[in-house]
Amino acid sequence: MLAHAYLAAGLLPHDRFPQTTTEPATAWMRAALRLWETQAPFVVAAIALVLGLLVFTTLRMRAQRAKDAAPAVNSPLVALWTLLPLVAIALIAWPVLQARLAPPAAREPALKIHVIGHQWWWEFQYPEHGFATATELHVPVGKPVELTLESADVQHSLWIPAIGPREDVPPLERRSFTFTADRTGSFKGQCAELCGASHAHMHLTLVVQEPAAFDAWLANQRAPYVAPTDSVGAGPYWRGKRVFEMHACRGCHTVRGLTEGPIGPDLTHFASRSSIAGGMFPIGCSRRIS
Repeated sequence: MLAHAYLAAGLLPHDRFPQTTTEPATAWMRAALRLWETQAPFVVAAIALVLGLLVFTTLRMRAQRAKDAAPAVNSPLVALWTLLPLVAIALIAWPVLQARLAPPAAREPALKIHVIGHQWWWEFQYPEHGFATATELHVPVGKPVELTLESADVQHSLWIPAIGPREDVPPLERRSFTFTADRTGSFKGQCAELCGASHAHMHLTLVVQEPAAFDAWLANQRAPYVAPTDSVGAGPYWRGKRVFEMHACRGCHTVRGLTEGPIGPDLTHFASRSSIAGGMFPIGCSRRIS
């Protein structure tokens, strides 16, 4: 069964099913994966044993009833049958207790990020650096990150399978979650709580970068927007800026140095992201969004 689970996971196309717990990016998830790999054979064996004994007992009791004989009570067997499940549960629980009772690693100052769930997108505020972005969460590899989670409307649930379990984000509450990514890459996530009509499209991407690349990303995000340089000839960039300024876009979206929309995602450097519309469309997608 364990081999079949791994085979099924390997056959799924990664581009269509990128959210997987079998490719961990934190020590916590690696420990969880090792625990699952260790326990799975014993759990399968225990299930097979219980079902086998259940079938055996049922057939034996049926045969005794057919002979009109009272079923014999075997006290040692009853005691053994009572103790075996306790031993099995202890063997399964011991690795979990070892992981829980292990001394915590030395803490170093964490990068603090404020995460706000909206219908239907994720906002990531970097208060120590003075800017906010959406959909993509950038962090440096090897450095602790502390997420403070809250909801702007209904209940959401932040889930990035590569780094840890889902974290529910109820309204009117704040919760925290700390992790340290130990390898670089892009890891897909999802809102895991039904939160309305577009819940299925409420994606996010965790981007883990080398420290130098992360610092460069921070510097770029802190900068104001860059004014179009083709205004003399009324080029496409200038026309796009005019459309944004003259229509309802500016009432919802902030472009630092241009507009202060309080509702939708900050679009100051949206072209630096890999996707738009809550992760629904990749940047450069030829599909027109109206």
